[in-house]
Amino acid sequence: MSLHGVFSLMLLILPLKLMAQEKDLTSLSLAELFNVEVVSVTKNRGRLLRAPAAVHVITQDDIRRSGATSFPEALRLAPGIHVARVNGSQWAIGMRGFNNLSSNKLLVMLDGRTIYNPIMSGVLWNQQMIMLEDIERIEVIRGPAGSVWGANAVNGVINVVSKQVKTTQGVLFAASGGGMDPARASLRYGGKLGPTAAWRTWIHHEVNGQGRARQPQPPLGVWNTSRVGMRLDWQPGARDELEVQGELTFLNQDLNFFNYVQPSAPAVIQGPGDGQAGFMLGKWTHTNRRGDQSKLQLFEDIQNMNLGAFRLSVRTFDVDFQHAIQLRPKHSLLLGGGFRMNTVETVGTVNLSFQPPDRTYLVSNAFAQHEWQIVPDRLALTLGARVERYTLAGSTFQPSVRLMWAPTSRQAYWTSASGAVRTPAHYDYSLRYPVSSLSGVALPVLLQFTGSETIRPETLRGFEVGARWQVSRKTVVEAAAYHNSYARLNDTYQAPFPLNPSAFAGGATSPAGSAIPTIPLILVNGRDATTRGGEIVAHYDVHRRLRVTASYSATFFSAHLRPGLDPASIVVVGTYYPKHMAQARASWDLSSRWLFDAEVFRTASLTSDGLPVVAGFTRVDFRLERKLSERLAISVNGKNLLRPWQKEFVGVALYPGANIGRSFTVGLRWEH
Repeated sequence: MSLHGVFSLMLLILPLKLMAQEKDLTSLSLAELFNVEVVSVTKNRGRLLRAPAAVHVITQDDIRRSGATSFPEALRLAPGIHVARVNGSQWAIGMRGFNNLSSNKLLVMLDGRTIYNPIMSGVLWNQQMIMLEDIERIEVIRGPAGSVWGANAVNGVINVVSKQVKTTQGVLFAASGGGMDPARASLRYGGKLGPTAAWRTWIHHEVNGQGRARQPQPPLGVWNTSRVGMRLDWQPGARDELEVQGELTFLNQDLNFFNYVQPSAPAVIQGPGDGQAGFMLGKWTHTNRRGDQSKLQLFEDIQNMNLGAFRLSVRTFDVDFQHAIQLRPKHSLLLGGGFRMNTVETVGTVNLSFQPPDRTYLVSNAFAQHEWQIVPDRLALTLGARVERYTLAGSTFQPSVRLMWAPTSRQAYWTSASGAVRTPAHYDYSLRYPVSSLSGVALPVLLQFTGSETIRPETLRGFEVGARWQVSRKTVVEAAAYHNSYARLNDTYQAPFPLNPSAFAGGATSPAGSAIPTIPLILVNGRDATTRGGEIVAHYDVHRRLRVTASYSATFFSAHLRPGLDPASIVVVGTYYPKHMAQARASWDLSSRWLFDAEVFRTASLTSDGLPVVAGFTRVDFRLERKLSERLAISVNGKNLLRPWQKEFVGVALYPGANIGRSFTVGLRWEH
């Protein structure tokens, strides 16, 4: 029997015993919510209201009440983050002016484990279909955080914090399905090993990308994911904590990808893909008598994937250590360092390959951060710096200065100046990717996008200001503004001569497996860019049973070629962003057993270098939940209600985009 069949059978035969439900965060006041602890800004625990950065916390209750059925979809809840579904199995997620399939200017972590993919220096979102019920919160930082977290924390950081094992004892079963949303089912069980240790194990399965896009587009492509994992939390002594977790993932997919080099084959090829991945992670935390704390983290991550146009095998080993010292009552110091080894192996096809196909990349780092409470809980200065060294890319320096001023217990103002880098990946050094059209115009030759080992890291210098005001017991307002300067963007490819019609008559060679002449386009650090904009968020408790949250963000982007480059010989790979985004969300407890949530999203036209490529749209979602008992609940969820189909993003690189349809989902959740 298939995993899908097993879960369907479990839904029918599981006994419905009773157990107390976790407390909903909607029962907390706004003041209590803004005093939750966050760790992503400075790696030290601190209150959200006093955080010297544009940070937003997505709680477990937010995720459940939104009706999100995937990790990328849950990120729509954060203001200022652009989340777009490309097709049935792929997402594009970005912040503050840069979005593409790889999200290579975001650092994403699951319980401190970086899910960065060294092939493209970004995130493969379709591999991150995690069990949403185990998430305690998602901390989303908008803006650079390289001095704390290192490379790729350029435009933001997304840090997923899982629930502690002691809060997930007993059985949980959750399932949902319907329409074009993923059909998903999760089973979790937690227990204890004596008074100081607890464990949980889980299995999760989902089928993503069901249904078809509007014709004549090809099928969306189906992505099946099965995950099985475990976690152990142990406190061997009063001053020590140990965490061990691991997971195995199995994927099976139908992928669509563009064909440019096989004239006898269709323009879009649909082929099978599959993969296996797994990781083991260990954390040790020790607190000495003075209160100083040491943390050691190790993880190993292995991926073997068939992505249709090529195969990849990636093995990552990472070790990270940090030590927090309380120097004086007003001064604290955080020191640390780490090492990472990424081993990449690829098998290419005529559609995409890498030369050399295999390579090992080493990364080492050291960082220091000093926090000075000039006036405790009123005025604080944080200075930080990080040095990292990479294979081929050399050394980088990422500094930061953050100042927080809280004149009253209900107000906080902050400003920061930061540096961050995005390091080249295997894709940038070794890519061989032939195409036969540019901007939809067919060419008589192939243009082969080609990586270069002379490429340098991209750099950012960012400046931010922000504020949080608790206007009243029922109202909280947050605002942030930024100005970012980027240097040496590696989104530019240079031809050996101007790309005009006469150039296509000669000077081209034919790659292996293709009879079509080819002109190489070499990757260069070809552009500098500037982004500026801001976000504003308001939270209002209309009634003790009704909370409304609204946000607006604006981004303005400009870029120019670096000196010495001929525009006639340059091809720029687009980066995409909407200039304006707005959303409003209402959570209404109709009664003790009926919960209703509604969301409205407005996204302006998706632009690339100022030119619109996807029309703007308005999206409306809703969710209605009925609690049948204290332990059992059912829900119905509707998405994209305003129109039958909506395109959210363009096709990217090999993979075509698709129209995403209206959907309705039925869900069930049971705990024992």
